[in-house]
Amino acid sequence: MALKENELNRQIAELITEHLRTGEKLPPEKELTARFGVSRTALRDALNAYEAQGILTSVQGSGRTVKMLNLTDQIINTWGIVLEAKPDILFDILELRTSMEMAALPRMAERIDTEQLQFMGAQVERMKEKAKRGETFMEEDRAFHMTMFHNAGNVLTEQLLIALWSLLNTQIATRHPDLMVVACQHEDLIKALARQDLAGLQQVTKEQLADVRYRVINYMVQKSRL
Repeated sequence: MALKENELNRQIAELITEHLRTGEKLPPEKELTARFGVSRTALRDALNAYEAQGILTSVQGSGRTVKMLNLTDQIINTWGIVLEAKPDILFDILELRTSMEMAALPRMAERIDTEQLQFMGAQVERMKEKAKRGETFMEEDRAFHMTMFHNAGNVLTEQLLIALWSLLNTQIATRHPDLMVVACQHEDLIKALARQDLAGLQQVTKEQLADVRYRVINYMVQKSRL
C-alpha cells in the first residue's frame, strides 16, 4: 500500500514539474485516475497534499493549476501563529531581516530603475501627507519596501524579505513617535539609490532597522504589562 502511494506521489510530482514548465492546467481527475490506475479518493488525497503545500491551486469548475511556490505566505501563516505564543522571536526575525537586507543592498542599488524610483517617490509623498495629519502609512510603507525587495536579484531572497517585513510590521503594535522622521528616512533611501551611493544606503537602512528594533522593544514591554 505504502509502495503504491509513493509511486503515485512520484508520478504526480513528475506531472507537476511538466505542467509548471508549460503553465497548462492539470488534466481532469477522470483522466488522471485512468492514467495512474488509482481510485478517485486516492488521487484526491495526493492532490490535496500538494494544494496544502501551495504547489497546486484549485478553482471549482476550472480544475487545478500549478503555481510557483511562494515562501512568503507559508512563513507568514506559520510563524504568525508561533509569534502569538512566543513574541520574543521577533528579535530573531529582525536579526535575520537585517542580515539579508544589508547583504542585498548592493544588488538593489544596481538593479533599481527610474520608473521604480518614481513610484517609491510617490509613496514617500503620501507618507509625508499622512504624517502631517498624524496618520500611519502602512500601505505606502509596504509598497515602498516591496519595490526594493523586488530588486534583490534572487526570488527566494525577495520572498523571504517580504515575509520578514510583514511579520515584523503585522506584529508590532507600537508606532514610531515621529512619523515624519520615518517618511524622510524613506526619502533618503531613494536619494541614495538614485546616486547608487552604497555607503549612504547602508547607513539609512541601519537607521531604519534600529527604529524597528526600538518598536520591537516597546512592543515587548507592552506585552509584559498585560
